Amino acid sequence: MVAMEELRQRASQLSSSVTTEESCTKLAEYVLALSSKAKPADDPRPTLLAIAACLRYLDRLEAHDDDLSVATELATWIAKLIAPINTSAQPNQEGSLPGYGGTQEDDPYDAVTKRILPLLEPGLTALTLLANHFPNDLPDLLKDDTLITLISLSDLSALSESWSTPTTVDLASKLLTSALASLPNPNPTDIIGHYLTSYLRPLFTASRPSTVTPAGRPTAFPADELDRPQGLPDDSRLTKPWKYVDLRAIPVLSFAGLKAPQGDTINWPLYVPPLLTLLDDALTRVRVKGLQITNEFLRKLPAEKPRETGLASVFEDAIFPTMGYLPSLTPEEESLLLLEPAFDALLTLAEQLAASERQDPQTPSSSQKDTGRILLDKLLRHGVFTAYAHCPEKPRIVALLMRKMSKIVSSLGIRAVKHLKDMVPMLKVVMTDPFAYASVDTLVEAIGALEVVVMNCWPRLLLQDGGEGWFAEVLGAVAVAWLSGIDYLGEAEEAAGKEKGKDEVERKQREVERVRVALNRVLRSLQGIARDGGEDGVDQGLDLVVVELRETGLFKSLVPAGAQGDDHLPVV
Repeated sequence: MVAMEELRQRASQLSSSVTTEESCTKLAEYVLALSSKAKPADDPRPTLLAIAACLRYLDRLEAHDDDLSVATELATWIAKLIAPINTSAQPNQEGSLPGYGGTQEDDPYDAVTKRILPLLEPGLTALTLLANHFPNDLPDLLKDDTLITLISLSDLSALSESWSTPTTVDLASKLLTSALASLPNPNPTDIIGHYLTSYLRPLFTASRPSTVTPAGRPTAFPADELDRPQGLPDDSRLTKPWKYVDLRAIPVLSFAGLKAPQGDTINWPLYVPPLLTLLDDALTRVRVKGLQITNEFLRKLPAEKPRETGLASVFEDAIFPTMGYLPSLTPEEESLLLLEPAFDALLTLAEQLAASERQDPQTPSSSQKDTGRILLDKLLRHGVFTAYAHCPEKPRIVALLMRKMSKIVSSLGIRAVKHLKDMVPMLKVVMTDPFAYASVDTLVEAIGALEVVVMNCWPRLLLQDGGEGWFAEVLGAVAVAWLSGIDYLGEAEEAAGKEKGKDEVERKQREVERVRVALNRVLRSLQGIARDGGEDGVDQGLDLVVVELRETGLFKSLVPAGAQGDDHLPVV
């Protein structure tokens, strides 16, 4: 809002000097002449503030016939000034940026953000005032490149670009909506196709992966490993102008994915090359956005397209390497940023494959059957289990893995029983860790995952290892998790007499209450399984454990139904 305050001050100073003898043409000519004399190091913010202040009084200026053409020139100049384009770094003789591309040091994103952030509010304000003065001439006033800049600044994709602020997003979004609605052909499909073809395709041509053709279709004869380029990839402003020069490309691609029509009308070949390029990039910022846009794109595709066109295997091969971005080779923060959208994109792909098989169960070959389930199995084995084995000491990553495992098991249903031998021991280790309460969020996620496992795999919990299956393991994990909570509270109560002791006890009580509620749900599920499963020995054993836990005072609602004279399961 600092910019708006400056704008109001300048407007009040300029209002008395703007006379009817002056015109919009003279104003624009003066400003453009001033800008041509400015040095690169000069701050253009005062000029933008002055332009916006003058434009607030356009109704007091004398109209000329060529006002629209000059206003268009002025709007184009403003849009170029506030566009997220890297104009500072100069290429060397080979056309590369200094240093090896693909590193954080070479990424111009922060420098571009720092340059345009103070210019956005006055610049967008000036563009809005111009648009308000020429409401019937927006297609002529706001040229194609100006609309591309507005798309990148509107943040409609919710990618939260670092140059976005609530004020600038609101200004850009409103102006973009009006501009797109005024086009001769406002059909979203045609608008998106235009930008994908004329703007994005040239930017991504040089960095297109070999797994797809220039038309965006999977390659019929993929290159052999020995035929592929060896060594470090060519990562420069010549091969990746969308990354090092024109930073509007990714927001525009996200806009295209978000606004793409659902179903058969989506022109999917235009999306595939740029998406695969983003997924193959080494920079975390780029790869994360590629995963997010890919997830949205896969949701928009008709369910049968990934299987029929071969895109399923192409995207699977492109996304799965991200599962290996784990500590300590990858910083924990970056791992969390990458794993979340990577899991989401693969889950969406598995949902599409499963939906396709439901729609067309008569698949042409056995190799195409159960592809959704096979992908979910792979996601558990090579996603959740492998990542946990690699970094079990990272509680936030473990919490994410537990949360994603819940979704995978829910999708697999009873078919997840084959993974019990891996899931139950892993969950037991997390829940019985002596330091589990150091990260209550992780513990709660693990208990939630255990509940999903119990609800989906309950037949095998009773029908293995002498009739008990994994029932004893699950029950033991629940009991130890709660007993650890009692010790956790006891430590806090011992320190209650010290400074801030009461606050510490209350905080730990709230944490343990979260765990108690989650454990209650698991025990309630186990109780229902034991009773409905007809295993008297298991049912009696569970009742004995519940009675023991009741003495702690926190599982009173789980007293066996017979002791209360009620056949219904207790309510937490």
